[in-house]
Amino acid sequence: MTRWLCSWLVIVFALGVGFVSLAVQPTLAQPVLQGRGNPAQQTALFYQWYIPTALHATRLCAGGAGSSVVDDPALKRFVSAELVAALHEAGRGNCAQKLDESSAYFLHADSAGAVRQMPSEVATVVQTASRALVRVRLGEALLCVRLRHEREGWRLFRVEPQGEAERTACAE
Repeated sequence: MTRWLCSWLVIVFALGVGFVSLAVQPTLAQPVLQGRGNPAQQTALFYQWYIPTALHATRLCAGGAGSSVVDDPALKRFVSAELVAALHEAGRGNCAQKLDESSAYFLHADSAGAVRQMPSEVATVVQTASRALVRVRLGEALLCVRLRHEREGWRLFRVEPQGEAERTACAE
């Protein structure tokens, strides 16, 4: 009888420990923005966010808003902290001035309203483990976007206009 009681105690104890360990198993938090796996995808996501946001901000600035795209926390999901700080420093002034400064940098256009279409081409030219060069075609403009792989994923850190000839554009 003692052997039978001990066997049942061992079985009940084993099942109880297994149930408790399953009940308190930690779960991992899901990332805020899915699909940031490669530089071209991150660049495309940035321009899909930036262009409509800048167009909307243009209307808000005309209505007297005080903040701009540079002040939007979502910008930090795509752009390196150093570039965000540089844009804040360069974009001193009212909402319209900040927006014009950021559009001149990211779109190489006079204003956000100058580019109303999404990129027709986003292609990785060169990629290493920590850096990437992505070619972006916005209408007739060809931009060279440089990204750096940071702890959170790929972040834009420089946007350059096209070269003299399309063959020399976006070359390392």
